[in-house]
Amino acid sequence: MEPKLNFIHVCDYASMSEGGKVNILGIFKNINIFGQNFPVTHPQLYVVSNVSVTNSGIYKQKLKLIDENNEEIIPPLPFSSNVVLGQDGTAEIGLIANLVALEFPKLGVYKFVLDINDVKIAEIPITLTLKART
Repeated sequence: MEPKLNFIHVCDYASMSEGGKVNILGIFKNINIFGQNFPVTHPQLYVVSNVSVTNSGIYKQKLKLIDENNEEIIPPLPFSSNVVLGQDGTAEIGLIANLVALEFPKLGVYKFVLDINDVKIAEIPITLTLKART
């Protein structure tokens, strides 16, 4: 069985508790920009994912951010997990990526793409929109 995506989110904050629970705060899909000066820098966001696997071994994860033309906005971020299956024959790979001072060159739709062992497992869009100050 191929790795199976359980979830992927973009959020304001994420952490792992001492007991292994994932804490996710402020899930969002849009970033509202209040000015027209580009590039614009988003101070901080997290990308959190969870994938189930059924084989032991090393899983190489790569997180990318691409624009509407599939151009990379940031260099791919590599993560690696050495997985040992549980008694039920499965295991989960979790990812919590903290991205600070993320620069977006223009308005539009961007996608975070998660690859595992060079196979795309998931993508999640994030939209930058212009919002008028009220």
